[in-house]
Amino acid sequence: MFFNSDGTVYGRYGSWTHQKNPQDESIEGFRLTLEKALELHAAYPLNTSTLKGKQGRPLPYRTPVDMPTLVGKYTRNLDWEDQVVASCVHCHQIGDALRAAHRERDERLPAHLIYPFPGPEALGLELAPDHAARVKSVTAGSPAAQAGLRAGDDLVQLDGQPLISIADLSWVLHHAPDTGGVPVELQRHGKRLTARLTLPAGWRSRADISRRVGTWEMRAMVLGGLLLEDLPDEERQRRGLPADRLALWVKHVGEYGRHAAAKQAGFRKDDVLVEVAGSTARETESALIGRLLGQHRPGDTVRAVVLRGGDRLALVLPMQ
Repeated sequence: MFFNSDGTVYGRYGSWTHQKNPQDESIEGFRLTLEKALELHAAYPLNTSTLKGKQGRPLPYRTPVDMPTLVGKYTRNLDWEDQVVASCVHCHQIGDALRAAHRERDERLPAHLIYPFPGPEALGLELAPDHAARVKSVTAGSPAAQAGLRAGDDLVQLDGQPLISIADLSWVLHHAPDTGGVPVELQRHGKRLTARLTLPAGWRSRADISRRVGTWEMRAMVLGGLLLEDLPDEERQRRGLPADRLALWVKHVGEYGRHAAAKQAGFRKDDVLVEVAGSTARETESALIGRLLGQHRPGDTVRAVVLRGGDRLALVLPMQ
């Protein structure tokens, strides 16, 4: 993170995708982000109004160690003598604690906690890692395509906030409305242009959260510890499964604690889910997690149908 000495945030860099895809790491991209942070610093404080949206938002707890699932387990001081890592509250634990608090209050999870800091794929964008916020490709029919964005565009501002990195874009999207419009300013062939991104209902569910650490606890909540992967079209064709129907392959089945609930309910590795909670429409694991968290509370049960070898079996998936 890049700060002014008075605490004002200029921007952010890096995200969970750097852990998932090493090719997303780029010294050149980091250099450009640093330069843009220095440009914002040179213009400070005349640009204060454009930086308001970049500042941290209040939480219902004074500090992370005051959160219900973290209180008593951690202190505000690291144990530098013996257990530095074990005494540190990791970033994903904040999201875990917020989600757990909702579940303990028997509340459905809001979409921004299921899909925190959505990546550009939620808009149908792929950004180039060797630039600050340059469009590499645009998915046909996506919100980005409908807004007229093109490969090669440099995104300058989103919702009035200057973008100095891909992480900055995710910050803006995290606080964006569930539906509505977000203004974007871009540079194309040396010209400044403006456009408007229209966010359709459910746009957050297009974000890929499958490899995020924080998703493991959500898998326990609604998948009983299953790790699922959408079967690609080639594999569907080989198995005789339609391209527009649900076909989530069980890649892993948890064996311990809350993550063993699906195993205890009869699910096995290599099962293929073809129906969950009455739906057979094709969707990713990320979208399924969001649908179940949004519709069901702890204690509910959900009917699921799996293919196992040549058999079609009905099982019950517990919500926790």
